[in-house]
Amino acid sequence: MNIESLTAEQVMSRILVAVKPDESPLMAWELMRRAGVHHLPVVEGQHVVGILSREHLAASWSGGPQEQSNRQVGELLAGERRPRVRPDDPLTRVAAVMTDAGCDAVPVVSGRGLVGMITA
Repeated sequence: MNIESLTAEQVMSRILVAVKPDESPLMAWELMRRAGVHHLPVVEGQHVVGILSREHLAASWSGGPQEQSNRQVGELLAGERRPRVRPDDPLTRVAAVMTDAGCDAVPVVSGRGLVGMITA
């Protein structure tokens, strides 16, 4: 099997830690730390709101724990591009989507919602 024949489904991470848009950045940071991940899908039901990166979270950090507890991660994704791919998309398309969006993680979404994630 060569790289040109791989699909998103064949390379995606299937076990994910996710947050809801109304969670606090403090909770998101703690989840990332405990799970040892750099990206969290933000989901509401089956709808993927976006992907929150550790870098994005750190760049938006202001104030102390109290201030972070009063904010919501959904606010941090407002105005962000929301690229996504399907499980049967070829890996070349996944790479093109990530490059065009300037992102290093993309959710894999099917008719039933979030099914995985691909990171650089």
